[in-house]
Amino acid sequence: WRSRRIRRLRQTVPWNGAKQPPVPTRGVPSVGIGGPPTWILQPSMLQQYLTPLSRNVLIASFVIYLAQLLPGGLVLRYFAWHPFGDGFAPWQPLTSFLLSGPDPKTAFFGWLSIFFFLATVQRALGNRRLGFAMLASWAPAVASTLVLSAVGLLPFNTYVGFEPLIVSMVCLFGFYMASAQIRLWFVLPVPALAFAYGSGLYALLWLIFLPCETTWMEVAAWLGAFVFQFVDQGGFRRLKVSQQRARVERRFAVHEGGKGKPTWDN
Repeated sequence: WRSRRIRRLRQTVPWNGAKQPPVPTRGVPSVGIGGPPTWILQPSMLQQYLTPLSRNVLIASFVIYLAQLLPGGLVLRYFAWHPFGDGFAPWQPLTSFLLSGPDPKTAFFGWLSIFFFLATVQRALGNRRLGFAMLASWAPAVASTLVLSAVGLLPFNTYVGFEPLIVSMVCLFGFYMASAQIRLWFVLPVPALAFAYGSGLYALLWLIFLPCETTWMEVAAWLGAFVFQFVDQGGFRRLKVSQQRARVERRFAVHEGGKGKPTWDN
């Protein structure tokens, strides 16, 4: 080990005393002339995807999942979203999004989605705008579900799960990181923007073939996230400018006249 370390240090610090740029090595201290050793490490996957927020969310979600497995089902009884007249409470539309249900497969894929998307969306938006984005996704999903289930237009059973918020995170990731690529199932490369539109289409197809509270809230949350990013990224301003440009182009028709000078016809 000592001989390998000496050889690597010789690549960094020449013995003739001449200064040269340090050669980055993975996991080996790079020593510069006149400076302390600095460790050159590539950011690991955990450092890239586990911000303090995503770590705390995953830990809290795991603890809540374990609480759901306690005998008696008190957590699901009081904090799941029940229909009107069958155990409904005002706090349930909020607390139901904190639960994942007792199914371990659903919980695992939910945690996996949080691990891969939450940190990236948080870096793109910041904590404050991320909070507003989640609110813009949650509020229309809950409000529309309350109204449609109250008038009997939407079949409603007891609801738990944070899938609508995951769908909204995928939408935000695709529109704010449009140039990125996602490897679907770690194999198939898909542009992030296409993945965002695909998630909305997938949720819409599920709503058409299986109308229920879960599929409706996924579609509503995706639409809420889409509207948020459209407003946040100046979509209305760009739309107004394009409309003004279209009116100007309709008002004046440009023709190439003599010597390349344009003539404007009313």
